[in-house]
Amino acid sequence: MFKVYSSSAGSGKTYTLTKEYIKLALHSSSDTYFRQILAVTFTNAAANEMKDRILLMLRTFGAYTPAVQLPPMLRDVVTELYPETATDEALFAQGCELISGRAQLVFRQILHRYSDFSVMTIDKFTQRLISSFTDELGIPFGFETQLDSEQLDGAVDRLLARIGQEGEEVLTDIVEKYYRENAEDGKSWGSLPQKIRGTAGTLLSEQNYLQMQRVAGLKMEDWITVRNQMRQFVKDKEARITDLAGEAFANITNNSLVDKDFFQGNRGIFGFFKDRSTGKNLWTAPNSYASKTIGEQNWYSAKTPAFVQETIDKIQPDIENIFHQIENIRQTDFERITLYQLLERHIYNLSLLGEIRKEFDVLLKQNNQVHISDFNKKILEIVAQEPIPFIFERLGEKYNHILVDEFQDTSKLQFANLLPLLENALADGYFNLIVGDAKQSIYRFRGGDMDLLLNLAQNQVMQLTTVLGENSFNEERLLSLNNYLTVDHLRTNRRSFREITEFNNRFFAFVSDELSQEYPLVGEVYDQHFQQEIPEGVSTGGHVQMEFLDKKAQGSETPEDAPEVMVTRVVEIIEELKSTGYNWRDVAILCRKKSEAAAIANMLKEKGFPLISDDALLLAYSRSVHFVISFMKVLQSSDDKLARYEAAYLFHHVIRKQNPASSEYEAMRKVCTEPGLDSFLTYFSKWGIELTAFRLRQLSVFELSEKLIQTFGLFEGNSDKEYLFRFLDVVQEFGTRRTNHLGDFLTHWESAKHKLSITIPADTDAIRITTVHKSKGLEYPVVIVPYANWKFAPQPSLDRIWVDLDDVDYEELSLSGVSEETKANRKLRSSMVSVQKDLENTLVADQYESEKTRKLVEAMNLLYVAFTRPIQRLYVLATKESKWEGAPNTATWLHDYLCQPDFQPAWDDTAVKYVLNESSAACRHAHVRNDTEPFILKEILSNDRTSTLRLRRMADRIFDIETFEPKYDRLQKVRYFLTRLCNISTMRETLTSLITEGIFTSVEAEEILRHVDFLLQNPVLQDLYNDENLVRNNKDLLLPGGKMLHIDRLVQKVDGNYIFMSFIGGNGTDENKRHLRRLIQTFKNTGKEARGVLVTLENEMVEWV
Repeated sequence: MFKVYSSSAGSGKTYTLTKEYIKLALHSSSDTYFRQILAVTFTNAAANEMKDRILLMLRTFGAYTPAVQLPPMLRDVVTELYPETATDEALFAQGCELISGRAQLVFRQILHRYSDFSVMTIDKFTQRLISSFTDELGIPFGFETQLDSEQLDGAVDRLLARIGQEGEEVLTDIVEKYYRENAEDGKSWGSLPQKIRGTAGTLLSEQNYLQMQRVAGLKMEDWITVRNQMRQFVKDKEARITDLAGEAFANITNNSLVDKDFFQGNRGIFGFFKDRSTGKNLWTAPNSYASKTIGEQNWYSAKTPAFVQETIDKIQPDIENIFHQIENIRQTDFERITLYQLLERHIYNLSLLGEIRKEFDVLLKQNNQVHISDFNKKILEIVAQEPIPFIFERLGEKYNHILVDEFQDTSKLQFANLLPLLENALADGYFNLIVGDAKQSIYRFRGGDMDLLLNLAQNQVMQLTTVLGENSFNEERLLSLNNYLTVDHLRTNRRSFREITEFNNRFFAFVSDELSQEYPLVGEVYDQHFQQEIPEGVSTGGHVQMEFLDKKAQGSETPEDAPEVMVTRVVEIIEELKSTGYNWRDVAILCRKKSEAAAIANMLKEKGFPLISDDALLLAYSRSVHFVISFMKVLQSSDDKLARYEAAYLFHHVIRKQNPASSEYEAMRKVCTEPGLDSFLTYFSKWGIELTAFRLRQLSVFELSEKLIQTFGLFEGNSDKEYLFRFLDVVQEFGTRRTNHLGDFLTHWESAKHKLSITIPADTDAIRITTVHKSKGLEYPVVIVPYANWKFAPQPSLDRIWVDLDDVDYEELSLSGVSEETKANRKLRSSMVSVQKDLENTLVADQYESEKTRKLVEAMNLLYVAFTRPIQRLYVLATKESKWEGAPNTATWLHDYLCQPDFQPAWDDTAVKYVLNESSAACRHAHVRNDTEPFILKEILSNDRTSTLRLRRMADRIFDIETFEPKYDRLQKVRYFLTRLCNISTMRETLTSLITEGIFTSVEAEEILRHVDFLLQNPVLQDLYNDENLVRNNKDLLLPGGKMLHIDRLVQKVDGNYIFMSFIGGNGTDENKRHLRRLIQTFKNTGKEARGVLVTLENEMVEWV
């Protein structure tokens, strides 16, 4: 059986899916049958919730005894697995005992074999699938999944860098033509890189993948050839119109006629020819005055003299004929011209998509990555070519049951890839299930396609052949599904109070009735099954309130104050709710845009309200993290004045927690202008913070982060601890997966900072502020929906669609000079256009209407999702329009709903608040899942590990790498100190430098100093470390033949004698003496006398060589 549940909000989709999973897992005596079940959903949160529910139910079933209350789901599972138990109490008791025992065994097996517990997102399933077939699919083994599009910018940069290079003549020519044409037309010629970046995002869109495949055979130059053909056609037609209009206008002026001689002057037929003769309004229909002149032969003005009328009558047949010729061209070619003009705007960008994809793939391969958007595409390439795709051979046997949740958010590609699995399972007689709600389809921008669910729910499976593209295998698979299809509906709302459900039923029925005639898709989504049923015993006393706020506050002069009005009203409602008895966690604010949510979040933060919001949890908004990043930027580029100022400013606000004094502002200005890193670090020394540039630059990014956090005491009494912890996680993850280079991390941070956030316990008592998209699947006692003026008309500057051009038989869309056999593959079969009203006048008008309808339905669905989240109270806040008729936003629907005849409360232009249902029930509080107490860290352990963990390229000089005995380590360090020391007077300075470099620790430094001081009591050494000597330390002597001899220390005394000094950390060998003798002999060969001193540190012996 292939069962499809078309559900509604709050009707128990997750409950149904959990129940069906448990029925399948427990129907057999095998405790590992759960391995044959695959449950997929849309988001990680939904997958985790389903796992939690399944495990909770299994544990609850396993713990059941007749002495405890019977869980409702256990009753459902037993009676549905064994229908005869519904009327036989004894059999029912035995059934409960049987299922309880199986649940215990299955629960234990899942815990022991958790990797076989296949409840996951569809993307996770696809990733797992292709990980098993990396060779066959041509992807790197052990690949990393790339989620964002940051590599896409890099791909565009690489493409642009190829311009002008040898072998890139085609690319260079395309770009040159773009700049030249735009400059000649007076357009902006510097915007190509931005346009390319905007179009490049199309490559990652599943929604456009099938259309892009239709033009995959076109090369860069092919796109430009088609564009040139379209441009030439337009130019030729426009030139013809201009020539004809010029001929007519010349006829008029040559007969000494002026505008006043004609009916309506410049606004009439005279202006018609004048404009077109100069290239204006070539494709605009003639206005009513020009049409009246031709249609009613009304050529003269009221004051036109008789002799002028005679002149007009003489030329009238000629110019009327020209008028008809111009109109014939316009009416014949207007649709074609309009389409060409719309297509041409994006051709340059689209011509480069193939090359950008190549560069993108190179970057992914270099980083051992596969972009998440490629998963389904790679599998589809195989699914579409084989009747039994080899990648499903194992999984087809492994999974007998496929359960899909949130099916309305599934994309065409995802469904096409699941089809072989579903077909295989159904052929063996196994149960498969799909659950979804077309009214909650709000992820179209991610490829979600409601048509999949609509066609299944309406028993129109074969309609999906057009949705999934032309493929014989898909057609066979869909036919197989059709034979097993059973449709059912989940309509009972068990979430909301009666008044909330009744309002939603009435409101969306009203909107559907108003729109269905013009937009039939609305009627298909909100059909006869959409009305929610209200169960017996449901809670009553719900509250529904609408408010229409003025666009500007009282006394305000500008509309820019409107957001302040909305935000203020939200704060007032929250204060009212809090005084009524609601907890912070009971209130959710659902916004359409992130910017709106951010505005409200900022106001609530200022008021001191506890809140959880997408923006409030971002690392980018933590001032402590901002301070650390600013400091890193200075280390990376010491002359970055902005970063220097930010770090100094945040130091006062975040660490010192006070505003800088006026004198401090002057000091901050000075530190921003001074060159070098040392001047910046010295600024903090007046507060006892000592940092050295050399030491900081030796640290990895993670060590640097810890060092800055520890040095500036950011963990001490700071409310940003959770942000700092998460930041350290991000740094460590980047260092592990990518590099430990500071510059690379800062580049990554700029692109990722607005995507990284902290996670906090779900039961935290705080107001929830989120977008409608992220609220799907959740419920709240109180929901506030501000800014409910969502536009549903397409915006040409933002919205794009790929149009199907197969049925457009224009010769300019095909490459000239190709055979009929290859013509189909060398045609512009699909292309991207801006979604604008002009498309109504083209052969793709039906596709424009479809896009416009889907945009409207998506807005309606967003409203449906928002309105069905509340349990007890719903507040809707919209802005009052100055003119309601024709306003393309959702507030119009709210207004029209209140304007119904005899509706109470009736619409009143002076009213602001409309209470549709007044709450009369006690406060319903959000369910707290458990009573666990959080474990609070009292202190943070963050230690400087440089004293115990050090790796140096000079290890053989400062450590004993032969015996690894600690005493020889110390002697090696004494030896290194002596080779770095110039003379006795610089002992303390040399020691400080070595501590700074990390060679010594401050603990061992004093002991080493005492040892060296004792050694220098020897008269020979005392003389050789005299301040008057000239010294060279740690040099290499180049010998004939290229060999090198190392010199520990070379001393030139005042009398001109040269003395080589060599130091031995241990006992030494004869090799040390031979090395010293070779140095002396080599020096003598240059004609200079020299002697040698060998210092053995273990026995403190000084020996002349």
